[in-house]
Amino acid sequence: MFFKKKKTVMQEPEIVEFDESIKAVGISVDTDSKNANKDISKLGKEFAHIKANIVHKDQPWRFIAASKNFNRKTGTFTYFMGDVVTSFEGQPEDLEQYEVPKIMYAKLTIKPKNKLSWGLEIIKMKKYFYSEWLPKSKYKQAKNSRRNRNA
Repeated sequence: MFFKKKKTVMQEPEIVEFDESIKAVGISVDTDSKNANKDISKLGKEFAHIKANIVHKDQPWRFIAASKNFNRKTGTFTYFMGDVVTSFEGQPEDLEQYEVPKIMYAKLTIKPKNKLSWGLEIIKMKKYFYSEWLPKSKYKQAKNSRRNRNA
């Protein structure tokens, strides 16, 4: 019996410009393409246990996941996940604060089949965006930009 591997179809990014910067509080992990699936899955489990400590959550609730500090030579990057908040005041000191600046973004939405495939879907999305979509689009990456996802 033969099985044909189903190719993932990536949605076209939605170009958005925020009215104001977005503040988020959460945690991050340093990872690379080889370990991202495992590391992001572990980070998600850790975040599930600490997110109740975040105060001033935006309503309606919003979540952000972002990669930053990508190193082309080593393939390493930092992956952040956190809840969007209205203020950084009073947040637990052991959690990270992350601010998404007010500029134009390509918003990419992923819908993994299950919780275990989040990391893999993120890697596929990043590969599609940076190696296929962005080079063919009329857009270019802003200098000193952070590679953000899901605001």
